[in-house]
Amino acid sequence: MTSYMKLDKEYQAQILFGFLSDSYDILGLPKKNLKQIDIKQLKKTIKQLKGPYVQEIPPYSSLRIKRKPLFYYARTNQLDNIEIPKKTITIKQITINSIHTITANRLLKQIKNKINKLKGDFRQDIILKQWQNLLTKKQDNNEKYIIADITISCSSGTYVRAIANDLGKKFGSALLLNLIRTRVGKYSIKDSVRLKD
Repeated sequence: MTSYMKLDKEYQAQILFGFLSDSYDILGLPKKNLKQIDIKQLKKTIKQLKGPYVQEIPPYSSLRIKRKPLFYYARTNQLDNIEIPKKTITIKQITINSIHTITANRLLKQIKNKINKLKGDFRQDIILKQWQNLLTKKQDNNEKYIIADITISCSSGTYVRAIANDLGKKFGSALLLNLIRTRVGKYSIKDSVRLKD
């Protein structure tokens, strides 16, 4: 099993602009930070990600620091007491499938669907409430948010959430909306068989 973990991966990712969260995806506590985005510049920046890439490990991850997972320090407000590590990964190929917009209502529906599938204590109630507050204000009813749908081939250990967060730093804010692993080494999702429930 560990041999599969070390193989290159391929993902289809949807990156949502205009929001950020403490987990770098929609399952964290969100904040809104909308800015005008130049689509041509966004496409150029995404394509320039190819190659060696130094990324900071997301605070909500299971990497152990001083025998405790990094998310422990995040949840207990102790991130200032440690140095968050960085790692060099390689983005071998990156393709922009589409850049499109989504309405607040459709976005909230997607987020509710994902959060309601969570089991255990992931702060679901407060996270969902915060998303509802951000996306149901009257002045935001006609607002549309940009999503970049990309396919990324990368070395093992790549945090796609961190890539979304780094893009957000260049364009106001961004987080990971959706992620599907489509390939591990030579094993593709296209060749997989769905197991019956």
